[in-house]
Amino acid sequence: MDTIIACSSPNGQGGVALLRMSGSLSISIAKKLSGRRSFRARYAHFCSLYHHDQQLDQVLLIVMPNPHSFTGEDVVEISCHGNPLVVQQIIDACIECGARVARPGEFTRRALENGKMSLLQAEALNGFIHARTLEGIQLVRNNMKGELDKDVLQMKEQLLDICAELEAILDHPDDDLSMMSDDAICSLLQEIANVSHQSAQNWKSNRIGIKGAKVALIGSVNAGKSSLFNQLVGFERAIVSDIPGTTRDVVEKTILLDGMEICFFDTAGARIHTEDSIEAQGIAMGISMAKDVDLCLIVFSLKEWEQNQQYIETQLDELAQSVYPASILKVGTHLDLVHDTPTVDSVVSNYDREGIETLKKKILENLRARPSSAAAYTVVSQRQYELFLSIARHCHQACEAIMGIYGPAVAVEEVISALERISELTGEEVREQVLDRLFSKFCIGK
Repeated sequence: MDTIIACSSPNGQGGVALLRMSGSLSISIAKKLSGRRSFRARYAHFCSLYHHDQQLDQVLLIVMPNPHSFTGEDVVEISCHGNPLVVQQIIDACIECGARVARPGEFTRRALENGKMSLLQAEALNGFIHARTLEGIQLVRNNMKGELDKDVLQMKEQLLDICAELEAILDHPDDDLSMMSDDAICSLLQEIANVSHQSAQNWKSNRIGIKGAKVALIGSVNAGKSSLFNQLVGFERAIVSDIPGTTRDVVEKTILLDGMEICFFDTAGARIHTEDSIEAQGIAMGISMAKDVDLCLIVFSLKEWEQNQQYIETQLDELAQSVYPASILKVGTHLDLVHDTPTVDSVVSNYDREGIETLKKKILENLRARPSSAAAYTVVSQRQYELFLSIARHCHQACEAIMGIYGPAVAVEEVISALERISELTGEEVREQVLDRLFSKFCIGK
C-alpha cells in the first residue's frame, strides 16, 4: 500500500504545523531526511530535516511503528514551523522519497481497513471533529469508545438467532426443532425494531448539537428583517434600505452563540404582488428554505401593527402556516417608534440594541428545548439514520409474515435484509463507492 502524507493541522500560517505520514516507507523517509539511523518508538526527537543538502526546518519527529499506531501502519508525525512554504517543502521532499499526498479521510480509512476502528467509530470521529456545539462534542464522545458498536452487535446476534430458528422451521417443517415459539420470535423482532427506531429518532433529537442550527428570518417587505439580521450576526452583512424588495436573494451568516453554531438566513420580503421576477424568485426561495430550518423568526413591524392590527396578525398566521412544521418565534421590530406592543415572543428596536440580547436567549432556549436522547450513544449521520429505519422496517415486516399468511419463508428473507443493513452500518459489507463518498467528507489530514 502507498505511503501517504498530509498536513493534519489547518491551512494557513501558524506557530506550528503537524504533518502525518503513514505507510511502509514512512520510517525510511524520516531516516533519510533527518540523517538518523534509528528512532525510539513514540518518543519526540528534536532534529533537522535536509533535502538536496538544504535544511528544510528544525522539527519534532515522532515514530510509531505498526501495528501500534492510528492507522495500524508505520506512522511518522512531524511538528514543524507553521509557514505554509516550509510545510510544502517538507511534503515535496517526502513525495520525492516515495510518498504521495493523502486523499480526504485516507488515514482514517486505513485505520478502518486495518481493524483499528469500526465504520461507526470512524463516523463518530468525523462527527467529533466537525461538531458545531459543545453539546455535540459530548454527544459523539461515547460513539468513539464503541458504545454504538456494542448495541449493533447485540442486535446482529439476536437476528442471527432468529434466522437460525426460522431456517430450522423451513428445513424440517414436520419436526419441532424450533427453540422459540412464533410469539417469542415476534416479540424479539418487535424489540429490535423498537431499538432501531429509537436510534433513528436519536439523530433527529441530537442533529442540532452535531450539525449546528439554522435560523431563518421571514416577513413582509420593510418589516426590518435585514436590520434585525445585522444586529443578530454582529455587523452589517445585509443591505438595509427603505425601498421595498431590497433583499432579493437569501443572505446568510454563521455565528457562535453561547457554544452553539447558528447560521442565520435573511430572506426576501414576502410580497404576494410583485412584477419583478427576480424578487419573486427570492421570495419563493426564502419560503421554501424556511420549511427546512430549525427555527423561523417571523418578523413584522410594530409600527405597521399599530396602524392595522388585524391585517398584520392575519399575515403572521399565514406566514406561520407557510413554513409549517418549522418552529417559529414572532418578533416585532421598530420598538423605538411605538407606544403599544402586542403579546408576541419578542420585540426589538431597529435604532439601538434594545431587546436583542433577550431575543438571542429565546432563540437558544428554543433550539436547546428539543427533546434529546438519553441513550449511551448518538446516531451521527443521515446514513446511520436511514439504515436504522430500514432495520426497523424489515423487522416489522418479518413479524407480519410470521403471524400472517406468508410464513417463515418470507420472514427469513426480511431478517436477512435486516442483517445486511447491519453489515452496512458496521462496514462489513459496504460498497467501495459508499466508502469513497463517506471518507471524502473527512479532512485531508485525517
